[in-house]
Amino acid sequence: MLLRLVTRYSPLITRYSSLVTKKKMLICKVLGNVVATLKHPAYEGHKVLVVQPLDQEQKPTGSSFLAVDFVQAGEGDTVLVAPEGNAARQLFGDDSAPVHSVITAIVDQINCSG
Repeated sequence: MLLRLVTRYSPLITRYSSLVTKKKMLICKVLGNVVATLKHPAYEGHKVLVVQPLDQEQKPTGSSFLAVDFVQAGEGDTVLVAPEGNAARQLFGDDSAPVHSVITAIVDQINCSG
C-alpha cells in the first residue's frame, strides 16, 4: 500500500510514509489537552495532548494515549505521532526525559492507494 501524507508544518520529519505503514509512526486525532500543576522539567514549554490512533479509513482504533506536542497542534487536528521513546528523547535532546510519544506533524491530507 502506498500512503502519502500532506502536512502543513513538519520541520521535524520528512514525509516517510514507510514509517507509518510499518507502525513506527501513527496517524492520530487530538482529543484534548492535559493540564498539570506539577510536571517534570522536561515538559516545560510543551503541551501534553490526548490522542486517538486512526485506521486507514480515519476511524478510531485502539486506545487513546498521551503525546507531547512539538508542532502547536490543537483539539480536532489530525497529527502524525512517533509512539516510541527514542524519537521522543532525541527531540527533547535529553536521554533521561520521561517521554514516550511526540506529535511531529499536523496532517492536512492523506492519500491512500494500493
